Amino acid sequence: MQALLEDRFHVSLHKELRDSSVYELVVAKGGVKLHLAKEGSCVTTDPDNPPPRGPKKAAETRPKRCGQAGYHSAGNRLVGEWRGVTLGEFADSLRSRAHRPVLDRTALTGRYDIQLELAPSELTSGQRFLNGQMVAPAAEIGAADSGGPTIFEALQKQLGLKLVSATARQDVLIVDRAEKPLAN
Repeated sequence: MQALLEDRFHVSLHKELRDSSVYELVVAKGGVKLHLAKEGSCVTTDPDNPPPRGPKKAAETRPKRCGQAGYHSAGNRLVGEWRGVTLGEFADSLRSRAHRPVLDRTALTGRYDIQLELAPSELTSGQRFLNGQMVAPAAEIGAADSGGPTIFEALQKQLGLKLVSATARQDVLIVDRAEKPLAN
C-alpha cells in the first residue's frame, strides 16, 4: 500500500515519537470486579487456519471468539461483551470510546470475560451536537444527560477500573509531502 501511495500520490512520510494525551487503565480504589474467563466461554482462532465461513443455519449459534468485543442493546442501555481478553486487549478496544489511546497499567495478567453496560450515546457517536455544533464528547457529559453511565463511570462502578489522564510517547505518522494523483 505504501508503494502505491508513493507512486500515485508521491506521498512521503515518516514516523516519530511525540508526547500525546492518553488514558491509563488502572485499578480503582476498592479493587477490581473482574472475572477470569470461564473455560469454553470463547474459542481461540488460528490466523493460519481460520474457521470456515458460510451461511449460518437457523438453530446454529456461532461461538464467541476470544479477544473480540460484541455489542447489543438491553433496554435503554448498550452492553459490550468481551470474552477471553487480556486487559491490554480490553484497553486497546476502549480507544474509540475514550477518544484517545488507552494504555493498560493494571499489572493484571490472565484472560477475562468482561461485560460493560453503557449509555447508548457512549457506543454510537461519542460526540454530542446542539444546533449543529459539537458540545462535548459524550464521555464528558453527565450520565443523566446521556441516559446511562459514561465509559468512565461504568468502568469504575462495574469493573473496579479507572481511566486516568496522562501523557505518553506515541508513534505518530508524519506526512511530509503529498501531491494530486497523476491521470490514469
